[in-house]
Amino acid sequence: MTSSSPPAHEPPFGSVPPISAGRLHSGSMQRKNITGWGRFPVVAAVRRGARSLEDLVRFAREREPLLAQGSSLSYGDASLSGRLISALPLNRLLSFDSSEGVLCAEAGITLEEIIRFALPRGWFLPVTPGTKFVTLGGCICADVHGKNHHVDGSIGSFVREIHMVLAGGTEIRCSPQQNSELFEATVGGMGLTGFVYAATVGLRRVQSAFLQVRTEKTSDLESTCRTLLATQSEYTYSVAWIDTFPGATRRGRGLVMLGRHAPAEEGDPTAPLRLHSPPRASVPDCVPAFLVNRFSGRVFNALYYRKQWRRQADSVVHYDPFFYPLDALANWNRLYGRGGFLQYQFVVPFDSPDEGANGGEGAIEEVLGLLARRGFGSTLAVLKTFGPQRGLLSFPTAGLTLALDFPLGNGRIVQALDEVTKMVVRAGGRVYLAKDAVVGQADFEAMFPRLDEFRRIKQRFDPNGLFRSVQSDRLGIT
Repeated sequence: MTSSSPPAHEPPFGSVPPISAGRLHSGSMQRKNITGWGRFPVVAAVRRGARSLEDLVRFAREREPLLAQGSSLSYGDASLSGRLISALPLNRLLSFDSSEGVLCAEAGITLEEIIRFALPRGWFLPVTPGTKFVTLGGCICADVHGKNHHVDGSIGSFVREIHMVLAGGTEIRCSPQQNSELFEATVGGMGLTGFVYAATVGLRRVQSAFLQVRTEKTSDLESTCRTLLATQSEYTYSVAWIDTFPGATRRGRGLVMLGRHAPAEEGDPTAPLRLHSPPRASVPDCVPAFLVNRFSGRVFNALYYRKQWRRQADSVVHYDPFFYPLDALANWNRLYGRGGFLQYQFVVPFDSPDEGANGGEGAIEEVLGLLARRGFGSTLAVLKTFGPQRGLLSFPTAGLTLALDFPLGNGRIVQALDEVTKMVVRAGGRVYLAKDAVVGQADFEAMFPRLDEFRRIKQRFDPNGLFRSVQSDRLGIT
């Protein structure tokens, strides 16, 4: 059965809770310091809330630059601007086709809210990043990927239609078939083409809330990459945690986690579609900056590697710890102290277009070696594979992607990452804009060959540059 759109401000489908007071933003014009998830940089901004489509139209008729913001879980400056419009109050489900799993919702709904509605009905997200607290609009604007990109691509592959408000207040709908240029620029366009009011997406049918998981222990980077690549056709999901601290012969050892959705009879037979629980703990905002350092990182990684003694282990795992392990600890970004941290994620193609540069595993090894020589190891390092991808500013491309976390400290890591960025460029790779805070304009322009095409489309739909961010100014997009 397909439902119709509900009256304004009436939350349909009783499973979805009404907007909590904490998610609403006042119309105050007071300027406050705001950061992304990495707590760097800090930007003074005015933030107002949009509670209706009419609000978005009104904001789009203003003349001073602004940006829509969701949960503000981008790590760097992608969701920061001097004037922000919070989409969080726009979190209604508008319609759902229960036979086809096609959902239409406002941009401010979070993936967590979608799961709470869809999973009891036998549907799950087709693609999900590492946290469920991001908004649907944010996912589309960042064209987020998950552990299944090698099979299914990014979230943009499942978006049927986007309902937008352009600069000047014009409403428009775009899809792969209608206004396709705008659609292609908006998916992965970091919110720079206009307000995303609502979107229609296709979900994935599942029989249970559990996954069949195989975890394989590897001895070095070569065996980690080999295991990831050898299992691509067997498993829907694959990801590897790797240890960046050991010497060259063991660097990149890790645990490769492979998963596929489990049938109804596996998992919890009494509640096969059991939902997740709230976070079990929260990090206070008083953690000293020195808690996460090279020594503690080395100890943590060594212990984590030893948590599995067998080379191979099979288990049935609930979706929450498999997809969202860090969501169990609220405010985990505070572990790095008030000075903040950088998460740097890049992708390199399996084969570099530059004959003098390594691609794939060789490029990853060079990056880890350079960071080790500069005295840096990542407390948390996650390696995945990507399949092919078409997009103007979308991050994925066929190859290996590595995400690394570093305390900001005295800033020395910024210089080291500048060296890494140049290695990534030479290898024909790129950096994930949803996590970036440090890449320079020249390197950015070298990473995205379709940047001029994006600029042309943005100029057409936003000729006066209404939509812009701190990141888009830093990178010279706006």
